[in-house]
Order: sequence, then C-alpha cells, then structure tokens
Amino acid sequence: MKFKIFKTNLSKKDIKDAIKETAIELNWIIDYQNNQITKAHREFDISTGGSWGEMITIIYKDNHIYVNSICNPNGLYPSVLSYGWNKKNINTFFTILNNP
Repeated sequence: MKFKIFKTNLSKKDIKDAIKETAIELNWIIDYQNNQITKAHREFDISTGGSWGEMITIIYKDNHIYVNSICNPNGLYPSVLSYGWNKKNINTFFTILNNP
C-alpha cells in the first residue's frame, strides 16, 4: 500500500473527530477503529458515479498521519478505476482535518 504521509500535532481526539465528519460527508462505513488505526470503506452508489467503492486506511502514530484509499478489493465488483474517489477521500479528510 502506498500512503500519503502528513505531520501533525493534533490530538487523537481531533483526528477521530475529522474521520467521523469525513465519514458522514462521504458516506464511509467505519469497519474498525482503535487508538491508532481506522479502516473504512465506501460502497457503490449509482448517484456518485463510476466507482464500485473504496477501502480507506488511516494510521496515526508518532505525530504522523498515514492515509491510503484504494478501490475496494472486497467490494461486490472489484475495480481498478475509482473515478477520482480515492483522491477525493484523502483530500476531503485532510481539508476537514485542517479546518476544525
């Protein structure tokens, strides 16, 4: 997996709050979350166009946040095209994270 890496001084609570807000905005389903890792996915939605869903992984450790979004290999119809959703998942999360 290739991660986007960002340095931060935000608390784990602030990071989790940004994840929660992004999940609401982009219809993420949180599959797993603990003190350092969040795994989520977004399912296929005809109204969002194109993508059959993505798998999002966020790791927060040692003042760094590692974020990855890929086409969901566990989806109903795995795809190699996200139609911009992988980038949107990451960019929306960091926009929310940087504007508490």
